[in-house]
Amino acid sequence: MAINRGKNNSWIFDSGATDTMTFESLDIRSMTQPQKSQIHTANNGTMQVKGGGVIEISPTMKLSNCLYVPSLSHKLLSISHITKELNCTVLMHPTFCLLQDIRTGVIIGRGTERQGLYYVDEVAHQGTVMLAHGTDNRDAWLWHRRLGHPSHGYSHLLFPELFPSNGRIDCETCLRAKSHRHPFKPSNTKVASPFSLIHSDVWGPAPVIGGRVFGTSYYSWMIALA
Repeated sequence: MAINRGKNNSWIFDSGATDTMTFESLDIRSMTQPQKSQIHTANNGTMQVKGGGVIEISPTMKLSNCLYVPSLSHKLLSISHITKELNCTVLMHPTFCLLQDIRTGVIIGRGTERQGLYYVDEVAHQGTVMLAHGTDNRDAWLWHRRLGHPSHGYSHLLFPELFPSNGRIDCETCLRAKSHRHPFKPSNTKVASPFSLIHSDVWGPAPVIGGRVFGTSYYSWMIALA
């Protein structure tokens, strides 16, 4: 648990936190008497708990028995707490993590690793995915992937604030998947008149016509033209 002078409004997945905690009193709905008066930090210090109650990470997801701790520097989303409340598992990967419903297997949340911490990107409940404190750039990437990598012009019509008309998204997946053919290699061959150089596929032998096999290929035909 980090203690800094600055405050960070992003929620962070914390496997070491026993409770979901926030330093922002407005996050608590219906403030009640907390179940504990203080919490212990990783450096053997203590912090006073000033209240508790229900926290809404998104309009559709509520976590009960959360703590209001004003001296915190980050909002901590307890993994043990969320797995019990939502009956889900947390899959940790090198650059991101996923929340997966145990019963249905549906992905109900996601986080992204930044400087050793897993920040909450989105959370969901009962199949409805909601954003949680994402930046415009991160939200744009999220919707670009969610909608199946549409063009920037189409995305601008749907979300003009996330996709400005003069902006762009450098998506490698789009470049690879939407390329219909490999680029042509540069050629220095030049001709002075039409039909002095002809390109054609080589094929043969030709089909049987009148009991005779025509074995002449387009290649030999081009030689005759030359």
